[in-house]
Amino acid sequence: MDTTALIDYLHGDEAIAEYLEHNEPLPLFVPTVALHEVFASAGRLRGRDGVEEARDDLDWVKPLELSADGAAEAALVRAELRESENKIGSMDTSERSKIVRLSDSPENRS
Repeated sequence: MDTTALIDYLHGDEAIAEYLEHNEPLPLFVPTVALHEVFASAGRLRGRDGVEEARDDLDWVKPLELSADGAAEAALVRAELRESENKIGSMDTSERSKIVRLSDSPENRS
C-alpha cells in the first residue's frame, strides 16, 4: 500500500476498507518511507497524539525497509517493465523487490 491509500484508510475511505476486507488473509506490505510520510502528516496535523493514533491504527501493516539494494532492484524492475510496456508505480516496484528478496531468504525456503 502507498501513502495515499494509508491516508484514505485513516480517513475512513469505504473503498479501501472493502479492499482490505476482501484481501484480509494476505499480508499487506507498506514501505517504511510511506509509513514515515503518514506519521509525519499525522504529527503535523495533531502532534504527538496524531502520530501515536496513526501508528495504533496501522498496527496491522507489514513494514518494508527500503535499502539501497532494494531501491536499485526496484529501479531495474521498473525499467524492465517500461521496456515491455507494462508500466507500474515506483512504490509498487520497491515493494515487489523487497518481497522477492524476502522470498529468497533462507528462512523462507521450504
